[in-house]
Amino acid sequence: LVAASADNIWSGSLAVIWTSTNSGASWTQHTIPGMTFSINTIASSTDGTKLVIGTEDDYIYTSTDSGSTWTKRSPSNATGEWGVLQMSADGTKLLTADYRGTGNGGYAYTSADGGVSWKVQASLGVAHWAGGACSQDCSRMIVFQAFYETNYFTSINSGSSWMGGSDLDMSGFSAVASSSDGKKLIADADSGSYIYTGLYP
Repeated sequence: LVAASADNIWSGSLAVIWTSTNSGASWTQHTIPGMTFSINTIASSTDGTKLVIGTEDDYIYTSTDSGSTWTKRSPSNATGEWGVLQMSADGTKLLTADYRGTGNGGYAYTSADGGVSWKVQASLGVAHWAGGACSQDCSRMIVFQAFYETNYFTSINSGSSWMGGSDLDMSGFSAVASSSDGKKLIADADSGSYIYTGLYP
């Protein structure tokens, strides 16, 4: 798993993350205390000082010093592994979604304070969330369901309200990315070997 911003690169595995500030010429290893599960997702602010990782257990970890120290965080009552994780350019807004939950899937969550507190996006329901993206300021967001849950949801107000859609002939997404303004999207379908592109409303 890799995240990058300018000359900064981060790579993670089980309880360990490697950081580089010179485009990968040299690396620094950081151990994350208390972590016993593998890292699923990594995201960063533009300047590389703020980092967030999602694991296969219940927890999300954040750092405000480029990975030197970490704080364990988790949305209330969340039980699952994190399949979606996005961070705004300044590191204040976050989008995450629970891939597994209690077995039948979990909820999507947003944060406006760098992961200190979370808001459950209950209106989206429970699903296996596998893909998501947001604009540079995370005002525009999109989340996709996995497997045969073919729905997706978009927001243009940082998750205050959502619009749903299910007009894609596929079986979930494995990867989604957006342009900095959030208006152009590309997604990779789990099955069918399709790549989708779209324009945000």
